[in-house]
Amino acid sequence: TVLDHKPVLVEFTDGISPSCLEMKLIMAELKMGLSDAIEVIEIDIQHQPDLKKRYQISETPTLMLFQHGELKWKQTGTIGERQLKAIVMNYISD
Repeated sequence: TVLDHKPVLVEFTDGISPSCLEMKLIMAELKMGLSDAIEVIEIDIQHQPDLKKRYQISETPTLMLFQHGELKWKQTGTIGERQLKAIVMNYISD
């Protein structure tokens, strides 16, 4: 959960758009490579309207990184695996 000691990377997705499907692959690769250091979660906003409203998700994919329950980073749109991993690594060592 977002209150764990590991950073938690959340992808808010619609589950069907090309950009969300692309990010799903990138998130799976990241999860495999960093599974001991980070929690990776996918949330389909069509099934979680309360979370969509709470985190003000207007477009998908939207990525959020939480550490100790606090939002540390947010981006809307796709991002490359190498760039995303570099961002995540900044929080793993904290």
